[in-house]
Amino acid sequence: MICRQVEKEMINYYYNELDSATKSAISDHISGCLRCQSAWKDLKATLDSIEGPIPTTKILQGDYLAGVYKKIKGKQRRRLLVTLVSAITPFVLVVSLGVTAYIIKTKIETSLAIQDLELVEHLDLVQDMEIIQGLGESETVPEEEVRQGEST
Repeated sequence: MICRQVEKEMINYYYNELDSATKSAISDHISGCLRCQSAWKDLKATLDSIEGPIPTTKILQGDYLAGVYKKIKGKQRRRLLVTLVSAITPFVLVVSLGVTAYIIKTKIETSLAIQDLELVEHLDLVQDMEIIQGLGESETVPEEEVRQGEST
């Protein structure tokens, strides 16, 4: 193996994620190459320090974590609110359109009924006038008939 190949696989070597042949080849190369030995020591020291226990600091204690959780919950609530509003909006629009259509239909029907009522009233008036005129004509006797009745 050459140094470039070993450097690529050092992390996998550290985590023991290589087949036995590759692992053996890297181990042999590191034992014979000063440059790769130095790189391996540095990588191993770095990874060992990272995998140790995480020190507890004031940042990870009490109020800070409570504030982080509070912000996360607040964002979740806002996301839920936006989702609910997005889901409810089409329903509200459909209901509004239905109510508007019903109101318009009712107003048109009412308007037509009022027009029909007015027509009936006018028709009744016309009929009443015709009856009154007919009565007037039947009560009025032509003058000739009156003269003939007087002379007899």
